[in-house]
Amino acid sequence: LLAGEPIGAITLSWTEPRGYNDHQITLLQTFADQAVIAIENVRLFNETREALERQTATADILKVIASSPSDVQPVFEAIAASANKLLGGFSTAVFRFVDEIAHLAAFTPTTPAADSVLQSSFPMPLANFEQFELAKNGQPVQTADIEQMPNRQIKNIARMRGFRSMLFVPLMSSGVPIGLISVTRTETGSFADHHVQLLQTFADQAVIAIENVRLFNELQQRTHDFSVSLQQQTATADVLTVISRSAFDLQPVLDTLTESAARLCNADMAAIARKDDRGYYHATNYNFSVDWVKLADTHRLQPGRDSVIGRALLASKAVQIPDVLADPEYAYPDMQKAAGYRTLLGVPLVRGKEPIGVLFLGRKFVQPFSDKQVELVSTFADQAVIAIENVRLFDEVQARTRDLAESLQQQTATADVLKVISRSAFELQPVLDTLLESAARLCEANRAFLFRFDGTLLRLAASHNASTELLAFVKNNPLPLGRHSGTARAALERKTIHIPDVLADPDYSYGVKDIDPIRTVLGVPMLKDDALIGVFMMYRLEVRPFTEKQVELVSTFADQAVIAIENVRLFDEVQAKTRELSEALTYQTGSSSILSVIASSPTEVAPILNAIVRSANELCEAYDAVVLLKDGDDLRFSAHHGPIPINVEKWPIGRNWTAGRAFVDQKPVHVRDIFSDEGADFSTSRELSQHTGSHGIRTVLSVPLLREHESIGAILLRRTEVQPFSDKQIALLQTFADQAVIAIGNVRLFDEVQAKTRDLSEALTYQTGSANILKVIASSPTDVNPVLKAIVESACELCGAYDALVRLKDGDGLAFGAHHGPLPVSLASDCDCSMALMYGTGAKPGKMPSEGWAM
Repeated sequence: LLAGEPIGAITLSWTEPRGYNDHQITLLQTFADQAVIAIENVRLFNETREALERQTATADILKVIASSPSDVQPVFEAIAASANKLLGGFSTAVFRFVDEIAHLAAFTPTTPAADSVLQSSFPMPLANFEQFELAKNGQPVQTADIEQMPNRQIKNIARMRGFRSMLFVPLMSSGVPIGLISVTRTETGSFADHHVQLLQTFADQAVIAIENVRLFNELQQRTHDFSVSLQQQTATADVLTVISRSAFDLQPVLDTLTESAARLCNADMAAIARKDDRGYYHATNYNFSVDWVKLADTHRLQPGRDSVIGRALLASKAVQIPDVLADPEYAYPDMQKAAGYRTLLGVPLVRGKEPIGVLFLGRKFVQPFSDKQVELVSTFADQAVIAIENVRLFDEVQARTRDLAESLQQQTATADVLKVISRSAFELQPVLDTLLESAARLCEANRAFLFRFDGTLLRLAASHNASTELLAFVKNNPLPLGRHSGTARAALERKTIHIPDVLADPDYSYGVKDIDPIRTVLGVPMLKDDALIGVFMMYRLEVRPFTEKQVELVSTFADQAVIAIENVRLFDEVQAKTRELSEALTYQTGSSSILSVIASSPTEVAPILNAIVRSANELCEAYDAVVLLKDGDDLRFSAHHGPIPINVEKWPIGRNWTAGRAFVDQKPVHVRDIFSDEGADFSTSRELSQHTGSHGIRTVLSVPLLREHESIGAILLRRTEVQPFSDKQIALLQTFADQAVIAIGNVRLFDEVQAKTRDLSEALTYQTGSANILKVIASSPTDVNPVLKAIVESACELCGAYDALVRLKDGDGLAFGAHHGPLPVSLASDCDCSMALMYGTGAKPGKMPSEGWAM
C-alpha cells in the first residue's frame, strides 16, 4: 500500500498443505512495506533524473541559441536530437512553413534509406497532409495509429521509416504558425501529457531561435545598408568636390568618378568611353592592365551588340553581360584576355536624350551587379554628364569670346567697355551706360535697356536713346516675369528671346508699343550661375531681325554687365565688411581701455568717468561728452571732455532737458535738432545750449545710468551741427553707460567692504579681549588678582588709555586692586579719577566716593 492505495502484492506458497503462523505473516508484511519503499525510491529517482535531463536539454539548446545568433540550423538540430531523446521517440523532425509549403529543416537520422525517403518527400504543400493543416490552429496534434489515416503518402513514409504514431506541436510566432516539431514512435498509442508539454517547450525555443536570427539578420542588413549608403554619400561628395575644384579641367573629374564607381560597386576595373569623330574611345581607365590599355587605344566602338559599350549605347540604359565567355555576341576576346574580366556592366552617359558616352565596370569573377549598384553607377554617370556639360559650356563661351575677338568692331567695343569698367571699378552706372551704347551702336538698334531683377519684378537700371515719355513709362511699369514682353519672356525662360516682329507675336502685350513703334526685339537674360540678375534688351523700330553674331555680341555684353554688377556688389560687400570690422575693432578697443581703467581704479570713480567721456566723445564722433551723477534732486556734472564749456555745477532733475528726461524715463533720449519742433519740449536744453556761446548745441544724445532698475545718472553727447547719432553709436553709448554703472558700483562695493572689514576687525578685537578675561576668570576661580590684572591690561589696550587702575571697597575707604600703565601706583592712587558711575554713565573729575569706583 502507498498512501492507502494498493500498488501490488507479495504471495507465498507451499508445495504441501500447511498454514502460515503470525510471525511469518508479520514478516511478509514487513517485506511488502520495504518493497513499497523501494518502488517509490525508484519512481522519485526516475522523476528527478527526467527533470534534470529536461533542464539540461533546455540549457543546452539555449547555449546553442546564444552561440548561433545568425544561423538557426544548429538550434533546429539540437532541438530535434533533445526532443527525440527525452520523449523516447523513434525519430524527430523540425519543419518550416513558407507560403503554405512545409520545408524539412532538421531531423534525427535512422537509416540512410529511410532518411532519403523523408528528405525526398519535402517540400510538401500543407494541404497534402491533414496534420499540417490541423497544426495551423496552434494546438498539438496526435496520431495514435498512422495505419488508420486515409493519407496514402504519409502512410508510405511511415512504413518506409518504420513508425506507427506521431505527435505534432506547431511553432507559433505572434499567433501565426511558422512551422512544427514532430516526434514519432514505432508503437501505436498517444503521447503522455508531460511529453506534449515538453515538446511544446522545444517548439517555443525554436520560435525564439527563429526570431533571434530574423532580428539579427535585419540588424546586419540595416547596418550594411547604412554603411553602403554612407560610402556612397562620401564618394558622391568627393566627386562633387573634385567637380567644384576642377570646373574647367575634365580629366580629374572623370578619373575620380571611374575609381569611385569601381571601388563602391566591388568591381575590379572601370572605364569611361567618350565619343570622337571615329567612334567611342576609352577616355579613362582604372585598374586595367597595360596590355589592355594598348589594345583599347586602337579600338573605336560603335552602338551594337558586340560589346557592353555598344549595347548600352544601343539601349540608352544600363546593360549587363553576366559572363562574357558565355555570351555568343561578345566580339572582343583579345581585350577580355588582356583584362581578365568576366562580368560587365555598362551605363550610358545621357545628355538630353542623346548618349554621349558609357561608364562601364568589370569583375574578374562571374557575379552580376545588384540593382543598388546599377543605380549608384547611374548616379556617377549623371555626374559625369554634368562635368562634361560644364566644360563644354565653358569651352563654348571661350570659343564665342575668340570669335568676337576676331571682329575689330567687337574688339573695340569690348575694349571701351573694359576701359570703363577699369576706370569705374566701383561705380556701376557708367559701365552699364557704356554697355548699352556700344551694344546699340554695334547691333544697329534704336533703343537699348538694362533691367535688374529684384526677386519679383524687372526694374529699369540703365537706358540708351530713350525719350522722356518712354523712360517715364518704363520706370513706372516694372515687369513681372511672363510672356507679355521680350524682356519678361527672356527672364522667365532664362534664355535669349528674339522676336522678329512684336505685331505678329500673339503673346506680346507690353504697353511700350503704344508709346514707341517697336518692332524687332532682342532680350538676353543676365545670369550668374542659375540666378537671374536681369535682362539686357534692345529693339528696332523696323522689322529687321538681329544676326547670330549680333545676338552673340549682346550675350557677351550681358555677361560683362553681370561681371560689372558682381564686381561692384563684391566691392561694396568688402567695403561694408571692412568698415564694420574697423568700427567694431575701434569700439572694442575703446571698451577694453575703459575696462582696463576700471580694473586699475577699484577705489576711485573719477579716472573711470574721465576715460568714459574721452572714449565716448571720440568713438561716437561727438563735440563733447558729459557724465552726470545724481546729487539729491539734481544731476551734478561729474566728468566732461570736449571744448564746450560747462558753466554750471549741477542742474535740477526734470524732463525739460535731455539728460533729465533720460534719467526720469530710464531710456535713451535722442534729439536730432534741439531748435526744431522735436526739441520744443526741451527748454532747459535750449537754455544750456545758449550758455555755451559760440558753441551752440544742435544734436543731443542722452543715455541713463541704471543700477538695478534705478537711475543714478546719465551720459550726455552733444554736437554743434545737426547730425543725428547712428544706432550703433547709441548702442555704444549704452555700453559706456553700463561700464560707468559698473565702475560706480565697484567703488561703492569697495567702500562698503572696507567699512565692514574695519567693523569686523574692531568687533573681533573686543571679542578677543573679552574672551581672554573670561579665560582668566575660568582659570583663577579662587584668586581675583589675575582677573583684575587681565581687566586693566585689556581695558588699557582696547580703549587706547594711558593707564588703568582698579580700586576695591575696603570698609569706608578704597583699597588698591590692580594697575596697568606707566604711572606710579602711588601717584595713580592719589590723583583725581574719572568715575565709572553706576548705571553705566560717565562722571566729571573729582574725588571718588567710598562706595567703589574704577580708574
